[in-house]
Amino acid sequence: IKNSFGQRVYFAAEDTDCCTRNCCGPSRPFTLRIIDNMGREVITLERPLRCNSCCCPCCLQEIEIQAPPGVPVGYVIQTWHPCLPK
Repeated sequence: IKNSFGQRVYFAAEDTDCCTRNCCGPSRPFTLRIIDNMGREVITLERPLRCNSCCCPCCLQEIEIQAPPGVPVGYVIQTWHPCLPK
């Protein structure tokens, strides 16, 4: 992750295995770790496995943001609509 001057300020690393990435595709569960230049983890994003169907409002996409890691500071949750995914 670079700033407006092109300098690297953070590094993002996804924790998943090859099978999960290939079999689940964009719906896969993952943990994304944001690491600063000193090697410290500053933000963690965790997303559970969810189906990709817009017809099933019980399985909507969500992700938890933790900063510092282990301390939830927010969530991004997909809202359900019968015709349009949001």
